[in-house]
Amino acid sequence: ITLNKQEKNAQIHNNIAWNLYLDGQFDTAIKDARIAYDISPHNDKILHTYSSILNANKLYEQTISLLKQNEFFKKSNSPKLLFNLAESYRNLNRNDEALSTYKACLGHISESDLNTNIVSIQNVKNYIASIEAD
Repeated sequence: ITLNKQEKNAQIHNNIAWNLYLDGQFDTAIKDARIAYDISPHNDKILHTYSSILNANKLYEQTISLLKQNEFFKKSNSPKLLFNLAESYRNLNRNDEALSTYKACLGHISESDLNTNIVSIQNVKNYIASIEAD
């Protein structure tokens, strides 16, 4: 697959943002994540990076807004994106929404997700259990 220059630029900014995120430089990572998203808002990897970084910066309302308004997210059942949305709800104590979103996340995990450890199934189950216990 050959990418055009714009798509390559989006991927470069996304990779920089993800590496800054992995290094714990959440506030610095947000700039490159936003640039990547502005170039390619319907790329699931870019959307995952940006929403992860927003959450790392405790910008939970922005994560919710970003995902709920994104056309790709509305059509996708990406467990990574559902997990980020559920995390935002949980951190805002919106437990009913967190619970239903965590359950949706679990329902969409595929064999490839399990093999690459994209989503920690046990953590999701623990979050569900703790919310249901309240």
